[in-house]
This record gives sequence, structure tokens and C-alpha cells, in this order.
Amino acid sequence: MKVSILCPACSGAIVVGDKFCEKCGAKVTQEQEQVLRQRLEASSGDMAEHMKHVNGARSTIMVLAVMFVIGGVIMFFLAQGQAEKALDNLRGLDGSMMFPEPVQGQTVTVAKLREMVEAEPRQLLVLNIFLSALMVGLWVWAKKSVLPAMLVALAVFATVHVASAMVDPKTIAQGIFIKIFATVALIRGVRSALAARKIEAEQRSVA
Repeated sequence: MKVSILCPACSGAIVVGDKFCEKCGAKVTQEQEQVLRQRLEASSGDMAEHMKHVNGARSTIMVLAVMFVIGGVIMFFLAQGQAEKALDNLRGLDGSMMFPEPVQGQTVTVAKLREMVEAEPRQLLVLNIFLSALMVGLWVWAKKSVLPAMLVALAVFATVHVASAMVDPKTIAQGIFIKIFATVALIRGVRSALAARKIEAEQRSVA
């Protein structure tokens, strides 16, 4: 069954996916798009199920945003403690002398190493706050463009953890159940968004 609403300007039919009324060209508002989707979900069990997974994946994006902040704060304090111990070991050494072992593949002075050690906790915190803000932005974007937002969120989440594993393989097992849950939820959201888009396209083709 074709789901539609009447255009308030000309009483023409507006269906799911329309951005403008085909009869008079009036722009379809977000409220009208929402009404159409609600009616489509009410008339199609498959659509309702797909949107349930999509909304779950969108909620997962916000959960990840919160977790990046919490994780960033925890890592900041852990790194701060490690930095203080490292600085204690460097205390008393001449800042101009070269550190005997390569650091991140390069030879540095003791003074430079101190700067790197002091900066690391702040860098971790800033990175996690940035990732949290990015996830919040994707959560907002998902209100208008579900599929692209889900794909970007999944790509960012995967990239972050692959990069972490490459730097420190021990991080693979850290929070493994949360990683699996988030990955499954996002993949399911992407698949459901694709399926919902197909149903909407079918609606447009109904005579």
C-alpha cells in the first residue's frame, strides 16, 4: 500500500522520499517527512523492524560519544601517573644530552623527551574529546541522513581501534565485549538503513 500525505499548498500527494511536491514544487518539511515515515512504519512491519535497529544504532553512536569522554579522562589520569614516573627517572639528567635509546623511531634530547612525556596525557585527552564531539555530530547528522552517518561512525570506530591495536596489541582485548556490541549494532544499523531505503524506493514506484 502506498503511503502518502496531502500537500498543504495544493492538496497533491507527497510520498516518502519526496523533497518537493511533484504537483506544485512546495518544499517538503522535516515534520512532513517524519509523519510519512511514521505512517510507513505503522503500515509495514518490516519497516518498523528496520527503523528499530536504525534507532538502536543511532543510540549506540551517542553511547560511544560518552564512552570516549569517560575513556579519555581515565586514560589521562593513567598516563599522567606514568608520565610522572618517567619524569622522575629523567630528573637530574642534563637536558642537552641525547637520550641513549630511540624514541618513536628518532633520537631526541632529554629535554625534548621531557616535553613529549609531559604532553602525552593532554594529547590523549584532547584526542578522545575530539572523537566524542565527532560522534555527537554523527548522532545529530543521523537524524537527517541515517545511512551516511552510520557508515562514517562505523568507519571511525573501526579505524580508532585498529590504530590502537597497531600501536599497542594489548588494547585488542580491552573492552572487547563493548567493541563487539558497538560493531554489531552499527553494522545492523547500516543494513537496516539500506533495507529501509529500499522500502522507501518501492513506495515511490507504487502506482
